[in-house]
Amino acid sequence: MSAQVQLARDAAYATILNRKRREFHLRVAKAIETLFADRLEGQAHRLAQHFELAGNDERAKLYYAMAGEVAQQVNANAEALAHFARAIAAARRLGDPEHEIAALAARQKKSEAATA
Repeated sequence: MSAQVQLARDAAYATILNRKRREFHLRVAKAIETLFADRLEGQAHRLAQHFELAGNDERAKLYYAMAGEVAQQVNANAEALAHFARAIAAARRLGDPEHEIAALAARQKKSEAATA
């Protein structure tokens, strides 16, 4: 994408009200879930981002964890680390119990070990 197109996109995006922006991301996420219902793993990173931007931390956590698993399976450990970190952040925002956060952190450590 050219820098000029990116600037135009960013300017247009900035003019949308936050509430409308969240609604837009929720609609996009639900559309992706519907269109790719039989292969969500391949869209997990997109779903996670859209649900996070929609303010739905529960679904964002689910899909960031899924995206982390997918990334681990193809040895994309840097990406897996980032996805699990975002899943952990969502879990903390939700006030999830520490044992659930620890389980996500344990999954993340598998990627840390693989990058060392």
